[in-house]
Amino acid sequence: MKNRVINDVLSHTGKGVHPRILLTGADFERIRSTKDPVYDVAIDNTLYYADKYMKEPVLEYRIPDGIRLLDVSRGVLARTLNLGMAYKLTG
Repeated sequence: MKNRVINDVLSHTGKGVHPRILLTGADFERIRSTKDPVYDVAIDNTLYYADKYMKEPVLEYRIPDGIRLLDVSRGVLARTLNLGMAYKLTG
């Protein structure tokens, strides 16, 4: 199921597309209007995590082991992707 969504998204990105642009406005419109259980699950998961992240405290810049910031960076990345996707999907 997950691979189907990823393959669908990848198949709609053409050459010359900026590598950090995951989806275009047309892609979001298509996703919102598509009645597909795979898309429904993906959207529900995105909205679930977005709601969860909104209730959690803001991540702080800290290096828990004294060496790496990787865990915090991964947390910021997950929040940014889910909250951004939720915004674009729901307005």
